[in-house]
Amino acid sequence: MGDIVLDLWGGLHNYNLDNKTYSVKRLYGLYSNITVSLYGIAKLSFMGYEVKELSLILEEYDVYKNFYNSLFKKQDSPLNFENITQEEKDFFLRYCEPNKLGIGRERKDLNFNILSKFYQKFYQPSDDCVLKKEKIIKDKNLNLNETIFVWARKTDKVYETSIPTIDTYLKLLKTFDLSGKKIVIQTDDYSVLEEFKKTDLDFTTLDVLPYSYTNDSFHSNLHSVTDENFYKKYKQTKEEYLQYLLALVLIMSECKFSVSYPGNLTTVVPIIKGSFEGHFGFIDDNTLI
Repeated sequence: MGDIVLDLWGGLHNYNLDNKTYSVKRLYGLYSNITVSLYGIAKLSFMGYEVKELSLILEEYDVYKNFYNSLFKKQDSPLNFENITQEEKDFFLRYCEPNKLGIGRERKDLNFNILSKFYQKFYQPSDDCVLKKEKIIKDKNLNLNETIFVWARKTDKVYETSIPTIDTYLKLLKTFDLSGKKIVIQTDDYSVLEEFKKTDLDFTTLDVLPYSYTNDSFHSNLHSVTDENFYKKYKQTKEEYLQYLLALVLIMSECKFSVSYPGNLTTVVPIIKGSFEGHFGFIDDNTLI
């Protein structure tokens, strides 16, 4: 019967009418691809096409490999839209388009009744991701109910938007009750880590992802690095790198409080949580969503 081709923020988006598989072959980072593919699934679903399988070829990491099954597992239960009106569907497709903040333009745009349906069906973490998450929590002795997780970065984000200074992060942290809390700083930008080290903030790092030492994001053009060279340098495969990346955001979403730089995590973490509760996502250098 052929394919339906969608035009969605770069890359190739094909839906096969015979096997009902939505295939995404696209550059950019993992969380950009999660938000764009989620929107694509919603668009197809609201058009009346059932998505049975999802293929994610993340070209930034490997131009041929489908990473979906190593990162996620699909739930078998069918999607049910009986409690969603046509007006809500139309609003979602118009106002929840992916952008530099993940998905949606404003806090009020995110309809978790819709987002949670697609996230829970297609983006549940694989067993390997869950094992990595649990190992990190155990190794670092984290009590997530007493942990504040801050994800900060600069690298290429400075070319997309204005980025909070370290002082801005510190000012926000001072608004929390820090008594008895462990603060985790996560970044792929070594310069950001060094800036935090120069403050009097008592924090820990989880030390599972490599750092970028340039103005490029760590994942930039990883497809040009062979699997062998990547493993030799970082002692993990690209697949494991992505699993750790996913595991860290899962931990972040389960922490008492979380703070994220302007980018996909601003809305991805609330999507995972099913609400904005406890999450403080920057949309620019000083404004929270």
